[in-house]
Amino acid sequence: MLLLLSGLGIATFNTLLYKGLQFTIAINAVLMQSAMPLIVVIMSYLFFRDTITRRQAIGIAISFVGTLLIVI
Repeated sequence: MLLLLSGLGIATFNTLLYKGLQFTIAINAVLMQSAMPLIVVIMSYLFFRDTITRRQAIGIAISFVGTLLIVI
């Protein structure tokens, strides 16, 4: 069951990602994709009250700085 759900989740995500790319430019897609680590952390906190480790926070900060460099 877990294998089926994970396969459907990956397939659905990729399908929606490529459908969304038809309606926007590449830079917008890159910005949304690079914001995903932060969105995942926020959602996991809101739904499951998970806290992040220092290592995860550093990774998110690096991702965010990379996103800022793309925008600037």
